This record gives sequence, structure tokens and C-alpha cells, in this order.
Amino acid sequence: MKQTGFKTFLLIWLGSLISEIGSGMTSFALAIYIYQLTGQASASSLIALCAFLPGLLANPWAGVLADRHDRRLLMAIGDGLSGLGVLWIYFTLKSPQPSLALICLGAAISSLFSALVHPAFRATISDLVDEEEISKASGLSQINGIARYLISPALAGLILANSSISTILLLDFSTIFVTVATSLIARHYIQTPPIKQNNHFWTEFLFGFRLVREKRGIWLLVLMGTVVSFIIGSAEILLSPMILGFSGSKEVGLVMTISSSGMLVAGLVLGFFPLKKHLHLVLSVALFLLGIFMALMSMRENLIWMYVWGFLLFAMLPFVNTASDCLVRLHIAKEVQGKAWGTIGIISQLGYLIAYASMGWIGDQVFKPLLIKGGNLANSVGRLIGVGNGRGYALLIILAGLGLSFSALILSRQTSVKELEKDVSTTNQK
Repeated sequence: MKQTGFKTFLLIWLGSLISEIGSGMTSFALAIYIYQLTGQASASSLIALCAFLPGLLANPWAGVLADRHDRRLLMAIGDGLSGLGVLWIYFTLKSPQPSLALICLGAAISSLFSALVHPAFRATISDLVDEEEISKASGLSQINGIARYLISPALAGLILANSSISTILLLDFSTIFVTVATSLIARHYIQTPPIKQNNHFWTEFLFGFRLVREKRGIWLLVLMGTVVSFIIGSAEILLSPMILGFSGSKEVGLVMTISSSGMLVAGLVLGFFPLKKHLHLVLSVALFLLGIFMALMSMRENLIWMYVWGFLLFAMLPFVNTASDCLVRLHIAKEVQGKAWGTIGIISQLGYLIAYASMGWIGDQVFKPLLIKGGNLANSVGRLIGVGNGRGYALLIILAGLGLSFSALILSRQTSVKELEKDVSTTNQK
């Protein structure tokens, strides 16, 4: 059963990986398309917000559904219906004057249905994988997110150089046939019927909140997840405008692809050499270094410089995600993990919401004017990090990275998080 369960997990993981590649291509191409069309980071952040908020709001209910119904079926339905949003954007861009509002609507539709997938996928790991292999499965799962930054930008950049964004949208839509098929095939082999529950959705959502709130260490990790998502969301919004300030869209893709290869390497390392101890230390150090590398990456307008520090930056993310995932997962019962992950998702990802809603505007209106020629900081900070259209965005990323490193120092001193690891060690010894 152990080997069969892990093989079935690999099948579902493959489908999820393909889905992430398609979605990542669309996200990358839309960000470049909108910024070049408007010249404003705030316009790109508006698209990102619309592609994020519906899924965030639906996440707790998706978590409840993941405990009430067949998780593999939910994944198939979510992947399939999310393609409707991609088709909506495709036909919107075919008009002579594409409407930003209609593009936002398509992104929102896709986001809403995609919300069904994530809690079900994360809870499925516990359905299939034994405790000693959870870290291995979690490490491999990080590659799904890696694909958005490693494979997707390279493919999208190549396609944009020879075709248009419409081609990318059609390719993204076509991936749903593969992902739905893998989910349904896996469903055939998994005999883990959901627990029948008669509670109202709101009651179950509050129960999920209590699951993560009652243990202080888990609650602190969830709050730290909010901080991390804010920092990553800020970098996601500001990185492309920063690079486009001195280079082109092809170079944006190269920076993302080469940098995120660090995430791939680290994810593979964790897949073969899973974390088993010192989880709190690994988490704190990785978070601290992530912030430092983010700041260093933005210090200079030099692609080689960005490749090096970007590689190291992305290499920290799998360690952060896997360490926190293991600390949380082993303290929550399998049969209620759908509700727990739904609640964790909506709280920890509030940082993305704040970043998407604010950082594009702050970058455009506050920081960008400071570091253009003649700006208030051109003769001071500008001497350190340079002056130009993208340097204000760079300064904002630097400050965000340093803020993350400071937060990591605070986390390293939290005894309640250290106690989570002691509990895991005691359980393993038994």
C-alpha cells in the first residue's frame, strides 16, 4: 500500500505540475503585456489581485469541501472549470481594444475555480503518503510552484518571441485535459471515502480556524506565512518593472528562469534528503537569508548579478515551505486537514492580497519618482543602487527583503515554535 500510495501521489503531482506550467505561462505573459501596454506596475498588480482574491475568499469553503467530498474529483472539477477564465481572456484580447476590466474578470473566474484544487491536493498528500515520507512528498510538491518561475517564463518568452499571448492562452487551456485525466485516474485507485459531515460550512470554517489557533506555535507559523506572502507578492509585482527599466521582456524571462533554478535544485535535494530534525532552525535561517538575497538581487542593474542572487533567493523557498509544512502537518489529524489547510491558506495568503492591492501603486506613485533623474533620492540612495525608471521599484524590494530578515530573527526566538519540533521528535521516537 505504501508504494502504491506514493506512486498514485506521483501521478497526481504530475498533473498538478502540468497545470502550474500552463498557469505560470499565462501569468508571466499577462504581466508583461499589461505593463508594456500601460507603463504602470499598478495595472499589472490589479490583474494579479483579480487572479488572487476570489481564490483566497473561496479557500476556506474549498477546504470544507475537501473534507466532505472526494478530493480527487474536486481537483478534476476545479482544474476543468478554471479553463473557462482562460478562454474568457483569450476572446477578450481578440478585440481591437482589449478591456482591462474584462481581463480582470477572466482572471477572477479562473481563480475562483482553481481554489477547489489546492486544499484537496494538500490533504491528498496525507491520504496517500506515510508520515516518514511526508517531507519527501512536500519537497517534490514544491516543484509545482517552481515550474511557474523556472519552466513557464522560458516557454512563454520563447513563444512571445515567435507568436503572441493568444498562443500561450490556448496552450494553458489545453493543459486542463491532462490534469483532469490524471486526477480521475488517481481517483480510481484511492479508496479513502470522505467522512460524512452534517455541519454548516461556517461552523466547519470556524472549526478549521480553531485547529490552527489553539496551538500557539502553529498560529505563529501561519502569521509568518502572511509576512512571507507579502514579501514574495511585493517582489512578484515589482520585479518585472524593475528589470524592464533597463532591459526587455526576454531578459525578464531569463532572470526568472535562471533564478528559479535554485528553487528546483533545493526542491530536488529535499525530495531525496528529507528534513527530519532542526526544522525550526532551518526555517529561521532560510527566511533570514531569503530576505538578504532579495535585497542584494535588487542592488544593481546587472543581469549576471541578478542571476546569482536570484538563484540563492529561490533556493531558500523550498526549505521555508517544507520546514513549516512539516511542523504544521504532523500536529493536525488527517481527517480534518482539508479544513485546516483551507484556513491556513486564507490567513497566510493575506500578505499577497495586501501586496497586490498596494505595492504597485506605492511603487508607481511614491518610490519610482524618488530615483528617476532629478528625484529626491537620486543624489543619495541613487549613488548606491542607481538612478532610472526601475530603481524606485528596486528600493522597495530591498526594504521588503530587509524586513523579512528582521522578521526571521524574531521567529528564531519563539519557544512555542521550537516546542512543535520537540513534539514531532517525541512522536517519532514512540
